[in-house]
Amino acid sequence: MGFRDRMKAVAQNMTATQEAAAQNEIARQQWEHDAQIRERAAADPSSHPMLAPVHGVTLSDYAQICLKQFEGVDQAVAVQAMGFDQVVWDDARATWERRMAEDTTFTVGTEYARLFSAGVTDPRLLAIGGTIVTTNQASLDRLRADRAFTLEISAARSAAANAGLDGNKWMMDTIGVSPTDFQQVEGQWATYVTDLATRAGAGDRAAQAIAYSPEFIATENSYGTKLEEYTKMFTDQAGGGAADDIVF
Repeated sequence: MGFRDRMKAVAQNMTATQEAAAQNEIARQQWEHDAQIRERAAADPSSHPMLAPVHGVTLSDYAQICLKQFEGVDQAVAVQAMGFDQVVWDDARATWERRMAEDTTFTVGTEYARLFSAGVTDPRLLAIGGTIVTTNQASLDRLRADRAFTLEISAARSAAANAGLDGNKWMMDTIGVSPTDFQQVEGQWATYVTDLATRAGAGDRAAQAIAYSPEFIATENSYGTKLEEYTKMFTDQAGGGAADDIVF
């Protein structure tokens, strides 16, 4: 039985009040558990299993190929320049996107943001060239202000990848935000959530009031629900129309 399942078992057969208190305790212990993982990964990135290469494609490889793609370089060209088979790359890309979306410790997303911000350094990709891609400012502002919307787009990207689509391209086509800018927003949210969890775990009552509130927990848990919704949408609308379901 997993960590979450063991903790959830505590809440069974309790009154509504007791169950609410138990859920808050589950959230507190989960935050502390995730904080310990983040601390270990910060000291030694190789200790985090989600940072392991996928079929030989490292997170750095993934970040740099994504960068070239959104500089206007065809993804297949960048993949070929790096010496990867397209089938291998497609699976690796989907796996990295899924890891970033599902990693509750935010370790993968934080490292990806660092690599993305560092820019392209591989000489094989530097030789290709490219152009600058602009972002829709209204969408970017909404992502920065709305945690639930950020989680929704993250879930949609993963669902697109799971359906064999390019999640980053879907995001650009749908809300006009580049992977670079989206990753920066995710990094900002990750910093906020990590800081909130750290303060709540240390006994900060103001932070606990937010982190253990039903509203905050529901928002953080909304990713799974949105992932199911978008997975169904991409399946039902295979080939088109999915972008029209985003409401601004």
